[in-house]
Amino acid sequence: SIDGVDIIALMKNPSQVEFIQLIAIYRPSVNHVSIELPSGLINEGENIEKAALRELVEETGKHGVIESIGNVTHADPWKSNESSVLCTVTIDTNNSSDENLKLDEDEYLETFQLPLRRLMNNLEELQKKYNVVIESKLYMLAKGIEFG
Repeated sequence: SIDGVDIIALMKNPSQVEFIQLIAIYRPSVNHVSIELPSGLINEGENIEKAALRELVEETGKHGVIESIGNVTHADPWKSNESSVLCTVTIDTNNSSDENLKLDEDEYLETFQLPLRRLMNNLEELQKKYNVVIESKLYMLAKGIEFG
């Protein structure tokens, strides 16, 4: 079974510049704020699409449309059997009435967008300026974009 979903949530501004929706959340395991893709566990009886769209609303307040669903991956197979699926979602900018975040009691996060074009540069600037850590999946995505 698949444990969770990771979400690449994209949107365009009126000038057609593409942005990616991200979250900043404190992670006690690294004692830092972490910049991450929205993500979460798949609830029992829930399919991948429903979980991805639910997590997007819960963590960002945004609604979207699933564009693609990737293969099952294992981020750290050398230490865990946890699996996830990467979903690409287009944020519905016409339905811009953002909902309130629906977080767990012990969860606090900020949501923001960065331009997709210079994602790696922007992440590195955030890392230097605010001493945050970058989630490995997000880093790999930024590196892939950089490689072109």
